[in-house]
Parts: sequence; C-alpha cells; structure tokens
Amino acid sequence: MIMKPTDFSKALSHYLAIFLPGQRNVSTNTIKSYRDTFKLLLLYCKQDCHLSIERLCLRHIDRTLILGFLGWLEKDRNNSVSTRNQRLACIHGFYRYMQIEDPVGLLPYQQILSIPIKKTQTPTIHHLTPEALKLILEQPDPSRSNGRRDWLFSDTPRGARASATCYSLIETAKANGLEPYAYLHHVLQHIAAADTLEKIEALLPWNMK
Repeated sequence: MIMKPTDFSKALSHYLAIFLPGQRNVSTNTIKSYRDTFKLLLLYCKQDCHLSIERLCLRHIDRTLILGFLGWLEKDRNNSVSTRNQRLACIHGFYRYMQIEDPVGLLPYQQILSIPIKKTQTPTIHHLTPEALKLILEQPDPSRSNGRRDWLFSDTPRGARASATCYSLIETAKANGLEPYAYLHHVLQHIAAADTLEKIEALLPWNMK
C-alpha cells in the first residue's frame, strides 16, 4: 500500500528544496543547518513523542512539542544555549513561511513563533596587562620590511584597524613628548573609570602634559 504524503512532509520538502535555495537564494550551509534541525526534530518526535514520521502532520507539531524538543536538545543532547537558539531560529524560519503558505494554521504557527530566544551569558572580555601589551608592541621591528608589514596588515581587516589605532596612539604620544609604554600603561589603569566624555578626553595624549 502506497502511503500518501502528509501536509508536513510536503511543506517541509518544498521549503528545503525549493523555497530556500530558489526564492531566498540562501547558501548551501544555511540549508544544511535547516535540514539538520528538522532531522533532529523528527528524531525527537519518533523517539520521545512516539509519533510515526510517515504520519506526522502539521497539526501534531505545536508549541508544547517544540518546547519539549528544545529542552531535549539541552538536557539529553547537552547542546549549548547558543545551539538551542540556532535550532529555534531555523524552526521560526519555517513557520514564518507557513504563515503565508497555510493561513488556516496561523494561530498554532504564531504560538510557535512566540517561543523566545534564550539569553546567553556574554563572555567576560579580559584586557591585556601592561606587560602583555608591551610584549606585543615589541614584536614588530619597524626597521625591517616584514615588521612594517606586521604593523600595517595584522592578519585581518579588524586586526589592521586595531593595529592602526594602537600605532596612532603610540606615535601621538611620542609627538606630545610622552613615553609610549608609560602612556599606554596610564590609559589602561584609568580607562575603566572614564565614564564621561571629559574623562575620556583627559586621557588623550595632548592632555597628559
């Protein structure tokens, strides 16, 4: 007996195979991320919800099931909050698409879309110690071509901008009669407390005399 495709199988196949690459022109890696999300969702439906994948319909997948799936990712598969949020973003993308394709199911789709992204802890940014900064500044040799190159390009565009900023501070300190290391050491000691424009301006090289 040939089993008829369900509304979920048809919608998901069209979304992954036609809508994303054809109408949204997303990358292969993005499509793979969506595909992997739904592979995991199908696995959860089969193993934990005891739903037959062959008979899985759109009406079976509601807010409660998706919340259970997200909890399963974190607890059973030890996924991070960031990974959980990435999977949820893929699911949200599919149900935003379904709002237009199947407005009859608008309410349950919007209930799924209302599931919030979890907040993640922002990692603490540790600043370099003056000793570490001095060591870094001593590495490029400006008297040699490769040393000047290291200062100029610094591996990446962001690195180049950071190096340019640092080098500009050093040269400006020199132009104002300051010893660069002592000046940068002073700035690192006081920048955290510079909570007003006036305090920040007070740390500029020409205001240090």
